[in-house]
Amino acid sequence: MTFKLPVAVTTNPDFIAFNAHFWVAYAVVVTFPRVWWMAPIVTIVAAVKEFYIDARYEVPPQTAHDNWLDFLGYVLGAVVGVTAVAWLV
Repeated sequence: MTFKLPVAVTTNPDFIAFNAHFWVAYAVVVTFPRVWWMAPIVTIVAAVKEFYIDARYEVPPQTAHDNWLDFLGYVLGAVVGVTAVAWLV
């Protein structure tokens, strides 16, 4: 038996954007596991990027929903990365 996600989920831009931001943050935190301050740095940089840079300069213009969704992807990726590192080390 194979499991298939509904096409509406896998082609949804919000789903794709959230996953992209999640995995970038996860990769950064897991790549530098000995740097204890990496997760807070990822979160701060993500906040500046999403709520200042993207809100003003991204084309097409971002909505608050887009910015929050992307930011939450970064935060959850960092949290899961810290959890993975703590569990593996």
